[in-house]
Amino acid sequence: MRRLTISRGPGEREQGAVAVMVAILAVVLIGAGAIAVDMGRVYSKRAELQNGADAAALAIADNCKRYALTSGCNTGLLPMNRALQYAQDNSLTSTANVQQPIITVSGPGGTVTVTATVKEPNGNNSLTLFLAKALGISNALVGATATAQWGIPTRGQSILPLTMEACELAVFGSSPIPVPQKIITQGGGNPDCNGRNSSNQIVPGGFAWLTPTGPGPCDVNLAVGDWAQTSPGAAIPAACTYLFNLSDPRNVFNKTVAIPIYDDVRGTGNNVNYHIAKWAGFHVMGWKFPGNFAGPPVWTGSEKGIYGEFVGFSADPAAFSGFTTDPGAQGNLWIAKLIK
Repeated sequence: MRRLTISRGPGEREQGAVAVMVAILAVVLIGAGAIAVDMGRVYSKRAELQNGADAAALAIADNCKRYALTSGCNTGLLPMNRALQYAQDNSLTSTANVQQPIITVSGPGGTVTVTATVKEPNGNNSLTLFLAKALGISNALVGATATAQWGIPTRGQSILPLTMEACELAVFGSSPIPVPQKIITQGGGNPDCNGRNSSNQIVPGGFAWLTPTGPGPCDVNLAVGDWAQTSPGAAIPAACTYLFNLSDPRNVFNKTVAIPIYDDVRGTGNNVNYHIAKWAGFHVMGWKFPGNFAGPPVWTGSEKGIYGEFVGFSADPAAFSGFTTDPGAQGNLWIAKLIK
C-alpha cells in the first residue's frame, strides 16, 4: 500500500516557530514592563523611606544633644514615635513602619540609627507589584536606613569675628532658660568677668575682635586649641561694618551666631592672641561700639560691647567639623549630621 505524502510550503513550516518566539517575547516584554513599572515604584518608595529615615535620624540626634540625654532623647515625643512621624510625613501615602531607633552614646556625642520600611494603606507590610505578578513576584519588601551623629565640634566658622571669655558663658550657667547679658569689651565702672584692667579690657589693647581668616570678609575659621590673632582697636573692624548695619540684610541683629570661646590670652596690643577652648551659640540682641548702637539701652557710661544671650545652638555641619570626646571642653553649640 502506498502512503500519501503531503508537501508543505515554506511559510507553513514556520508557523510553529513564530508561535514559540511570540511566547518567549511575551515573557521578555512582561519582564521589561515589570522592571519599568514595578521597579520604578520600588525605587520611588525607597526614596520616600530614605527621606523619612534621614529626617528622623537627624531630629532624634538633635533632640539627644539639645536635652543632654536627661530623658533618654525623649522630650515630649519618644524616639520611636518621632521616627514614625517623620517616616509617615515623607510617605506619599502617609503610611510607613519603623523599627526601634538604635541610640549609642559616646562621651558628649553619639549616634542614632533609624530604619523605615514600607506599609501600604491597606495594612500590608510589603509593596504590591503589578506586572511582576506574571513572573510569580507579587510583592516586595522595601526599606531604608539612616544613621546620624551628634556631638560638639572642634573646628568651625563664624561670621562674627569676635571672641568671648569662658567666664561669660558660665555667668548664668545654672539658669534653666537663657538670660540676656552684656559682654563688655571695654569701659564701664563695674568690671566684667573678663576685664583685667581699669578699662575693662582683657589685656591692654585687647578688645576681643579677631582677624578674619576668610572665605568671607569677616569669617573666622578656628579649631579648639588654636591661638587666634586679634584685630586691634575698639571699633568694629572696617570690613565688618555690614554685620552691624541694620539696613543690610546680612546684619547679625536678632540672630544666633557661633562664637569662639577662649580660656587664655597672650601678648599685648596688636600681638594679642586668644586660646580657643570651645564654641558657643550667642543670640545677638544689641551692641554698643564707637559710632554704632543698636538694641535696648542697657549700656552705662563708657561701656562698649555686645548684648544678648547664650543659647543652645545646632550649627550647620557644612561649617563645623570634628567631635570632641572631652565633656569638659563643650560649649553650648553642637552639630548633628548624617554619616550613612
